[in-house]
Amino acid sequence: ETANVALDPNGDISILIGTQSSGQGHQTAYAQIVAEQFGVPPERVHVLQGDTDKIATGLGTGGSASIPSGGVSVQRATHELGNKLKELAAQALEAGAGDLEIADGRIRIAGTDRSVSFADLAKRPGGDTSKMNASATFASADGTYPNGTHLAEVEIDPSTGIIKIVSYVIVDDFGVTLNPLMLAGQVHGGAMQGIGQALMEQAVYSPTDGQLVTGTFMDYAMPRAADGPSF
Repeated sequence: ETANVALDPNGDISILIGTQSSGQGHQTAYAQIVAEQFGVPPERVHVLQGDTDKIATGLGTGGSASIPSGGVSVQRATHELGNKLKELAAQALEAGAGDLEIADGRIRIAGTDRSVSFADLAKRPGGDTSKMNASATFASADGTYPNGTHLAEVEIDPSTGIIKIVSYVIVDDFGVTLNPLMLAGQVHGGAMQGIGQALMEQAVYSPTDGQLVTGTFMDYAMPRAADGPSF
């Protein structure tokens, strides 16, 4: 996966990447990576995904690969952009790039109050625009296969056939977690999807003419909050 991270004219940061979020929260996770390295609020980091006019390559989204691959690309591109911005700031501050540090959206000479903001650096006349963006590509040599166990305790009413989930326990080995809240939401959503598929959802077709008779959510049983356990 390839990521491009660029300094915008107003001092914000833009990320171009080939993955495409469909509810996983990539925008939040990618922005978090950049925000932590540059010390800027996450709302100043803008993510553009899957636009083939601006992003030539990308693996897309699938198999929980976006953060392990795309996240690494974003982190490395951000690090490289930081080095380039230090070179630009070194000229503005008349200092060595090795004496500079990045924090709070500014580049300052370490141990002093002399600094230049990202916005001022972007507007500086005669600046080398090639140093205002950086790209990085990452491809994992091998897939990762974390372990997980889900244990469900259910009760079945013999008179009605109604199934009640009494207890549901999830144990997963995730490794390093970037955003625990989003991770928990994905696990809960995946569990509810599995519960719906196992107990409720079914595409029913008419045996006479092959017409789909569960074509709307009035007829197709989607799981609701009351159909799942307390996670």
